[in-house]
Order: sequence, then structure tokens, then C-alpha cells
Amino acid sequence: MEPGEYRIVNTRSKGAICERAVCAMSLAERTGGLLGRECLPSGEALLIVSPPWLRVMWLHTFGMRFAIDIVFLNSAMRVLKLEANVVPWRLSAVVLGARYVLEMSCGTIARTGIRCGDTLFASRANTGTSAENEQTGQV
Repeated sequence: MEPGEYRIVNTRSKGAICERAVCAMSLAERTGGLLGRECLPSGEALLIVSPPWLRVMWLHTFGMRFAIDIVFLNSAMRVLKLEANVVPWRLSAVVLGARYVLEMSCGTIARTGIRCGDTLFASRANTGTSAENEQTGQV
């Protein structure tokens, strides 16, 4: 995956999950996350990418000012776990095999109908070109 903005689509439903997911790859981007923001508008998200050697992910909402929906994904962008309406000052589950985490505005999971087992696909938001691996949805 490269830094930038991505459009995320559910390959099962063909529906857009978000129109603008900003990729957080560096340690500073991952640890800062959504801290300091007042809200996360509908249609926007933060896509956190773990280092290749780290095959477990979890999140916290310490210091956040709003609730979020969280989607944990494996390296093929398959949904492993969903956590809806995670309020500030909470810890998420620890998810083995997760490589990506999508942090979205509260209500996105319900609105878009994402399910465990779905595969998501990322394409560049600004150009509409496909991500690196079109068959598996890898980014």
C-alpha cells in the first residue's frame, strides 16, 4: 500500500464503504490516528496499516471526542471483526491476523451492511485507478 487516499468498496454488495479513507502507515500516523479531531464526517475514514511483521491489531479510543465504528481486515482485505459504536475511552478487541483497521464514523457498519467475511476493495480516491491486487483487494 502507498500513502494517500482510497475509496473503499464492499465486493459482496458493490456498495461504497467510504469515499475517502486516508492511509496511516507511519508510526506517528498510526499512533495519532483520529486524536484531536472533533468528528469524522460520514464517507470519510482512517485506514491504519500495520507493519508486515505485526500480525495482531487492536485500537483504543483514549482521548477521542466521538464514537467510531471499527473494521479489522486481514492482508487480503477480508473482514475479520466488526466493532460498532466504540465510544471514547475504550479498548477494542485484540484481533489476530489483522493487517488493516478501518476507523469510520459511527453508524457506517449498520448503514453499509458490512459483515464478517466480506472482502473490501481499495482504489485510489483521486484517480479511480485500481489498487495493486485487483483479485484479492489487497492494497
